[in-house]
Amino acid sequence: MEESKREIERLTRQLELLEKGEQISYEQVYQDLLRRDEKDTTRAAAPLRPAEDAVLFNSTEYNLEETLRELKKIIREKTGHAV
Repeated sequence: MEESKREIERLTRQLELLEKGEQISYEQVYQDLLRRDEKDTTRAAAPLRPAEDAVLFNSTEYNLEETLRELKKIIREKTGHAV
């Protein structure tokens, strides 16, 4: 996962926890997410991995319209069909 997406994930998670009344530092959220990711990707049964033919798309920097435009472009390139 690229760093900007991780940063947004950490900040979002910290905000969720703070809104629930949990006092948690940014560093603690960071460490918790690192442990979770390590556990999810290395477990013996069904480790978390993208499918071999998966298309990874980071929409962090896009608004809804831009995201839809880019996804339609990817679908068109992969399938040859307009969406």
